[in-house]
Amino acid sequence: MFFSLAKKYNKYLFLYSILGLLSFLLSYYFLYVISVSLFSFAFDKLSFSNEIVMGCFIIPLALLISGIYYKFLERKFKKLIKDSKISDIGKV
Repeated sequence: MFFSLAKKYNKYLFLYSILGLLSFLLSYYFLYVISVSLFSFAFDKLSFSNEIVMGCFIIPLALLISGIYYKFLERKFKKLIKDSKISDIGKV
């Protein structure tokens, strides 16, 4: 989706594709660390980390964060196009 967004607004294709992937992976990692630490404090077990159960909670949240980043980029690109003036056409 990030690739098609960058292509639609004529931006850097692979840069925004990689940034979209990184937003998902980083949010997944940080949410995993936070949830494991919260569950370990709540249940007094340092080794409590069932990956299937954590994935059921973390993957939708990571997708939500990536979706928020997607909407942020979409609004940013729309604003940049809206702010361009007719006198800017042909200028590099």
